[in-house]
Amino acid sequence: MATYAENDIKHETDNFWVLAVGRRGFEVYVSGCTHSTRVASIGNGDRPGLGLKGAIAEADRRQAQVDEARKTGMGPAWLLTLVHRLGRQSCRSVPQFPSYCEVQ
Repeated sequence: MATYAENDIKHETDNFWVLAVGRRGFEVYVSGCTHSTRVASIGNGDRPGLGLKGAIAEADRRQAQVDEARKTGMGPAWLLTLVHRLGRQSCRSVPQFPSYCEVQ
């Protein structure tokens, strides 16, 4: 299990967060009911701040997709797969996909 300091978390949305991982850059995680899962790795790039900006943009982009799925009841394939894998907790947060909760 990896450990990190709270100040290594650089950005948070409702469902996603960005972790600074030193020279490797940044990682974007989706929060689950028992653990978070890495969904993207963003390098530092050749200019200071470029990697963090990219990681924040990625977390915000993914959150916007989740928010849109909640409003419309439709979603991208990665969201449906994520809801299925993470189980009931995710289903409660995305009520438009109740059938996934029933099969868990």
